[in-house]
Amino acid sequence: MIRWRSSGQLTYSGEQFADIFRATALWSQQSHIPVDVASAQEAVDHDDGVLHYDLEVMLALQTGGARELGELAAYLATSLEPGWVVAPAGAQLRCEFDLARARAAATPTSGRPH
Repeated sequence: MIRWRSSGQLTYSGEQFADIFRATALWSQQSHIPVDVASAQEAVDHDDGVLHYDLEVMLALQTGGARELGELAAYLATSLEPGWVVAPAGAQLRCEFDLARARAAATPTSGRPH
């Protein structure tokens, strides 16, 4: 089970938040460990006609400890697209999406010298 107790609404992050919510819910169902979305914040900026978008989601386990948090981090790291960085932050898990990082990961590297 995963739950989000926030009354705040995210404006731009529909796809990214849905991805992390879905992956976390699947891990929670498989591990039988309930997860709370402790917070979710986004930052959006338009600079020189380019959209800069960041999303930070903090996850907290209702049961379990550091080992289970590490298992969730490893699962999310392999389940989410490359624009995400997942790392423990105390007793929670910080999940950060950066649109620039996602674009860089999607850029072909065939033009690089070997």
